[in-house]
Amino acid sequence: MKKARKWWKASLGVVLCVLATTLPAAAQEKENRRLRRGAFLGAHFVYAIPDFDIEGGLTTDDPLGFEVFAGYRFNRYVSLEGQFLYLPNFEVREFGRHLTDAWALTAMPATKVYPLVDVLPPWVQPYGLLGVGVLVAHVDEAFFLDDATDATAAFRFSGGADFYLLPQLVARVSGGYVVGVTDLSLVGTDATPNFAPITVGLEFRF
Repeated sequence: MKKARKWWKASLGVVLCVLATTLPAAAQEKENRRLRRGAFLGAHFVYAIPDFDIEGGLTTDDPLGFEVFAGYRFNRYVSLEGQFLYLPNFEVREFGRHLTDAWALTAMPATKVYPLVDVLPPWVQPYGLLGVGVLVAHVDEAFFLDDATDATAAFRFSGGADFYLLPQLVARVSGGYVVGVTDLSLVGTDATPNFAPITVGLEFRF
C-alpha cells in the first residue's frame, strides 16, 4: 500500500511538472504565432466621410466602397502593405439637387507600426499607418459638363487596431484621413479631394 501511494504521488508530480512546462510553452507559441513575421492579405468595407472643397455650391454624399490589401510583417513592430481603395458611384449634387455621379480610388504602399505590442496582450494590437501613393477621381458627363478624370499624389494617415480571432485570422478596424497634394480639375472647377475613410474588415495571415 505504501509503495502504491508513493507511486501515485510520484506520477502526480511528473504530470504537474509536465503541465507546468508545456502550458507556458504552448501559450508562448500561440503568442509568437500572432507576432510572427509573414505574409498576409485581406479586404475592408469602407465608409468615407468626404471633406471635398468644391466651388460653386457642389457637394457629395458619403460614399461606400471597399479596399483590398496585401503585405508582409517583418517583425513584432513593423509591417508593409499595398492598398487599393475604391469608392464607386457616389452622387455629386448642386445646391442639393443631383448633378452627376463620380468615383474615386487610391493606390499606395503603407507602413504599419505597432507601438504597444509589448504592453497589451497579443490578441489586440493597436497600430499607426502612413501611406503615400496616388488618388484618382472621375466625374461622369452631365448637362454642360464633360466627363473628366484627374489624379494627384496623396498621403494617408490612419490609426486602428488588429483583433486576433485566430492566429491566422484578424479583424481590422481603422479610421484615418486621405490628403490630396494638389486640387483636382473636375466638374468645371477645382476640387480638394480629401476624405476620411472608416474601415472594417478581415485579414488572413499565412
